[in-house]
Amino acid sequence: MALLPRPVRAVLAAVVPIAASLAVGPAAAAAPVHHTVDLTLSPAEHRLRATDTISLSGSGAQTLFLRAPLEVSRVAVDGESQPVRRDGDQLTVMLGAAGQHTVEIAYAGTLDIGRQGAGVGPTIRPDGSVLPARSGWLPRGAAARISYQVTLTVPSPQTGLVTGARQSQSERGGRYRAVYRADYPSHGPTVFAGRYRETTRTVGGVTLRTLFPQDRAELARTYLDRTADYLGHYADAIGAYPYPAFTVVAAPFPVGLGFEGATYVSARILYLPYMKGRSLAHEILHSWWGNAVEIAVDQGNWAEGLTTYQADHRLAAARSDVAGRQLRQEWLRDFAALPESRRQPLAEFTSKLHDAAQVTGYNKAAMVFHMLRQRLGDAAFREGLGRFYQYRKFQTGSWADLRQAFEAASGKQLDGVLQQWLTRPGAPTLSLDRAERIRSGDDSWQLEIALSQDAPHYDLRVPVEIQTAIGPERVTLALTGGRVTREIDLRAKPTAVRVDPDYDLFRTLPDSQVPLVMRALTLNPATRLVTAGINPGTAERFAGRLLDTAVSTLSVSAAAEATAPLLIVGASAEVARVMQQAGFGAPPKAVAGKGDLRAWTAQADGRIALAVAADAPDQLGRAARVLPYYLRASWLVMQNGQLRTRGTWPTGANPLSRTFGE
Repeated sequence: MALLPRPVRAVLAAVVPIAASLAVGPAAAAAPVHHTVDLTLSPAEHRLRATDTISLSGSGAQTLFLRAPLEVSRVAVDGESQPVRRDGDQLTVMLGAAGQHTVEIAYAGTLDIGRQGAGVGPTIRPDGSVLPARSGWLPRGAAARISYQVTLTVPSPQTGLVTGARQSQSERGGRYRAVYRADYPSHGPTVFAGRYRETTRTVGGVTLRTLFPQDRAELARTYLDRTADYLGHYADAIGAYPYPAFTVVAAPFPVGLGFEGATYVSARILYLPYMKGRSLAHEILHSWWGNAVEIAVDQGNWAEGLTTYQADHRLAAARSDVAGRQLRQEWLRDFAALPESRRQPLAEFTSKLHDAAQVTGYNKAAMVFHMLRQRLGDAAFREGLGRFYQYRKFQTGSWADLRQAFEAASGKQLDGVLQQWLTRPGAPTLSLDRAERIRSGDDSWQLEIALSQDAPHYDLRVPVEIQTAIGPERVTLALTGGRVTREIDLRAKPTAVRVDPDYDLFRTLPDSQVPLVMRALTLNPATRLVTAGINPGTAERFAGRLLDTAVSTLSVSAAAEATAPLLIVGASAEVARVMQQAGFGAPPKAVAGKGDLRAWTAQADGRIALAVAADAPDQLGRAARVLPYYLRASWLVMQNGQLRTRGTWPTGANPLSRTFGE
């Protein structure tokens, strides 16, 4: 998402054992626990009142989770009241003998957890309410999935929505009332309320909605068009959309949250092309990956990488081959900027708690799926995803399940291929050791090529492009050990050779191909803040927004001798002076004298720095909201809080390429 932190996923995965092998088929799921909820929200008081009637099988003591601020007034089992047994967030009910029981729980209380981080917890407010599934507003037991019916009441002129299929709605006596139902195995109901204008469309039996404020209502058609397009594409590529509806709900908070059949997005970014494009596609695709097929988190989070590949990368590649190539190159540059100490195996990635985790869990994982598609071919890759979805729908899925699905679709063994990416934190480093052209006849040529990789060795399929007098030829070399040599017959005289020219492999880029970008400093825990000409507290607050690690400081006098990466923040003239004193030179022509805030990277004698120079201190606050989205740049210029221009420093010769003379 643009202009706010990377989306916080409401994909809270329960760890449950996988019940069946993909080779056998889908496991038979037990009937889910069913909740019938009568819920009333009072936004002005930040309060809810609810009665939950649970159809629950079992015996003896059963523990349910319910947030402590919610006070339970009544518990009844099979119509018989019993004492309220409460210990903090835990509520214990006594079922008695084994069998099916009806548990009724009446409770009420104030919920505004969002005050600790607006919009991320169960939040009831006059300007908008959200009660995420499994956030403690509904009493839940150990069951990972449930079915439910929720009757929601809110005061007019507010309206509300619950994930699931709407059964009815009405407005009378100053109250809006609606009934929603989910008969499929669900993570649970998520509830939204606010002053919304609803726009609805039905496509292929699925209800598409927007709930936008009046001043954003004109965007509804665009969002419904895009939603219909994305749902149609993914249903065709994976399998039928798993829910009865998909709704885009505008949030009064700076959030981007994904739920079953809904996304909750800050109203102020709805206009942005990024939000209407790959961000919306990303959230919709999570309906399949992360919601319908849940993440077996103890075995690694595959869903973010697969969603990034099928949403972000697909849209880039659909624009042009160049755009897809550029995105993959950016992913490799992100990895190059990540210090070795912060690299982790894919099997250990569970969620994006910081920017460094995104480099692994989103970018690297997306590249793994790209390499699988390249190795298996489009048809087998697509069939494998379809099998995985069919067999793990409404259950948990793991990397092992994905591997089995791709093996079944392709007939190829992939255990070693996947394990190298899942268990190793790094990436292969390639070398082009030899590229020699040999004339083998009047009209025929050969190219003798030798490639090598550093240890530990990876099982790679390395694409090689050979430019010839009559056009390019492509070959793929299997590199499974330290070195491979191959003689390639050609129909014409070769003029150049390039190894992995389209960045189809996840690999360590040669140093000459890695420009110094801002992310190289923001990801590095060794980076030190130097304040130049402004209040230190202002600089530290800015650095706290920009850096992906804890803020540590150095004095201006120590900066000149420091070997640590430096983040020099402050008034324009003072930043320029400190950069000069520290040996990094004057502001470069790309930024000098432009805009009212400039940021640029510099290096000298093996040291690196990021300068952020503002003409006025208050510009740093606005820049802190924008800069985190342009960390792949080496420099940028802003004016009045808006990006004006940016770029990366040029790179040198590519050691994985050779050009032949006449």
